[in-house]
Amino acid sequence: MDALTDSTLEAHAMPIQWSELIEYSVESVKSKVASMAGVYRLSARDDAGEYRVFYVGQANDLRARLLQHLGDGEPNECIRTERKKPCKFRIVYVERQEGRDQVESETIQEFSPRCNAKKP
Repeated sequence: MDALTDSTLEAHAMPIQWSELIEYSVESVKSKVASMAGVYRLSARDDAGEYRVFYVGQANDLRARLLQHLGDGEPNECIRTERKKPCKFRIVYVERQEGRDQVESETIQEFSPRCNAKKP
C-alpha cells in the first residue's frame, strides 16, 4: 500500500472541509488562522517533494497552539526535528469538543503520523 500524502482525499463519516495546505510559519499562522477551536495536521516535505503528515492535534485556540509548536519550548522532540524541514499545515474549525475528538482520532488513524505518541 502506498504511503498517504497530505494531498490524499479523506473519506469521513462527517463532512470535513480542511483548509488549503498553508506554509507553516509565524507570519502565515498569524494571518491565516483564527483564534478558534479546531483540528490541525502538520506536514513536512520528504525527499520526493511530497508533504507527509507528521502530527495531528486539536486545540481550543488553533492560532495559539500552532504558534506554540513553532516556539523554542516545543516539548515534542519529533516535532522539533520535523520543523527543520519545509513544513505546511491544514486546519479545520470544529466548535464542539466531541467533534474535535472524532476528527482528530479519524485523522490519526488515516495518516498514522510519526510524531503522535499515542492515539486518542
